[in-house]
Amino acid sequence: DGATTKEIIDTINDKIQYTKSFLIPTDFKFLKRGGRLSPLAAKLGGLLKITAVLELSDDGKKLDKYAIKKTESGALKTIIKCYKEMGVDEHAILYVTHAGALMKAKGYAEVLRNAFPQTEIVIHELTPVFVTHGGPGCIAIQMIKK
Repeated sequence: DGATTKEIIDTINDKIQYTKSFLIPTDFKFLKRGGRLSPLAAKLGGLLKITAVLELSDDGKKLDKYAIKKTESGALKTIIKCYKEMGVDEHAILYVTHAGALMKAKGYAEVLRNAFPQTEIVIHELTPVFVTHGGPGCIAIQMIKK
């Protein structure tokens, strides 16, 4: 659109400052396989049937533990709380991406619509890279500034 290189870089840097990505894996098997959890931690997490919330690190190179919850709905509430604290509004887009779990993604999107009625919400399939970390059926939620 005629923007200079500096304007493009400034726009990208501005958007990077206002983005946050989460992954809710379906179980701990894929986290163990990917080296994100020790075999003991994965076994305990599976036995206790807890849900992990992982966040993309600030450098965008790895997934870090953000929270551990008893249920997926608790995990989603934790993500909503974070986004509310960040001031997510109509100036952001929320992406709900899924690994072969369209109905679950639609349910998550509905909860997010209730929490953020002015925010655009888009559902997509998750890329294979994230599926290798979260496993089939996992959900990722990302907020990006428009």
